[in-house]
Amino acid sequence: MRNNKSKDVMLEEINKILAYDATSENETDTQKFYTLREITNEEFDILKKKDMKEELYGTDSKKIWYIQRFKQLIEIFSCLKIQDEFKKLKKGRTYSFSKRNKEFILLLFKEYDGKLDSLRRGQINASDGSFYMELYTGILDIFYDSNADKETFDSVKIKLWNRLDIPQIKLESRLDSVFDECKKMVNKNIDTPSVGMGMTEKLYWEMAFCLSYENFIKTWNDIFGRMSSIRSTEVFSTEEIAAAAEKENPELTQIEFLYSEELIDAYENDVHLQNLEEELCKLSGKKKKKLLRDVEKEFIKLTKQINDRRKEIKREFISKHIPDFSFPDGYDEDPDYNPKLMSFTKLLDLAIQDEIEDRYLIALLSKNDILRRMKLYFP
Repeated sequence: MRNNKSKDVMLEEINKILAYDATSENETDTQKFYTLREITNEEFDILKKKDMKEELYGTDSKKIWYIQRFKQLIEIFSCLKIQDEFKKLKKGRTYSFSKRNKEFILLLFKEYDGKLDSLRRGQINASDGSFYMELYTGILDIFYDSNADKETFDSVKIKLWNRLDIPQIKLESRLDSVFDECKKMVNKNIDTPSVGMGMTEKLYWEMAFCLSYENFIKTWNDIFGRMSSIRSTEVFSTEEIAAAAEKENPELTQIEFLYSEELIDAYENDVHLQNLEEELCKLSGKKKKKLLRDVEKEFIKLTKQINDRRKEIKREFISKHIPDFSFPDGYDEDPDYNPKLMSFTKLLDLAIQDEIEDRYLIALLSKNDILRRMKLYFP
């Protein structure tokens, strides 16, 4: 029996060496790589599960645990539609993972019945946004550390980006993090004893902080509005649109001007057009939260339908009142143009500069107002 055990140990060591051959070029003195079996064995020991190896039946509980976890890992990647890309990381008969990959995989196993439950059920919106960000970067770490080719890496990145709706989730998780840190900072300063700082001084500080925070929100809301206004002006003032306007039939422009009031009435009395515009207004007011990309697609679709319907109403109206009028070629076609827009950085800088120049318009409370409130409102 002793010799058999020695042979088993030797085979196990040989298997480890073979498993690392595929990643020997990536290894350094400070970077060790782990097989999935090693990771599940470590988890098995951390959870202090009993190794119920039965010589009679050849049952190895660690092996059963490994098989179960491997299936769960594949299930997670299948839910994200990247199982095929993951299989490409297999080198020989094994997968190998860096230390940070190992910690991430252990987290996936820990959250399999927790934060990953909604993902496994196809309920993307029901999970924690910050966890999805961790999921996104952790999976990309696996492919990066495994030296996946660029095509595979980009494929995984795009699939995860769309599947997890990263633009919206990243925004929400970052905002949640900022708000949490803000609240922790305020509570810490209020609750922590400090020499010479009584409750009155702390409340004065808190009120000043809240005022500053309110003005901060107003400022950045104003900057967003200015960015939107600048960009809209930029889009609708392009040379392409100006050139299209020059080609427009001047007689049609004159007719639209003369019958402008009647055309407005025609738009307002058209049931189909009003229903479309009502649907557009409801997009941002839906009780059920929707993915940002889905709202954008629906918005674009409804906007096009509204524009097309307006053209139909205008054509019907003019044809009825001026039967002999000949519409210009391409009247029903949408203008094809590619506006040249300023960079995002320049757009933000311009909006901030505009806000600073007009800031005097915003009524701000002074320190004296805060002191007055404290004297009146606090015992």
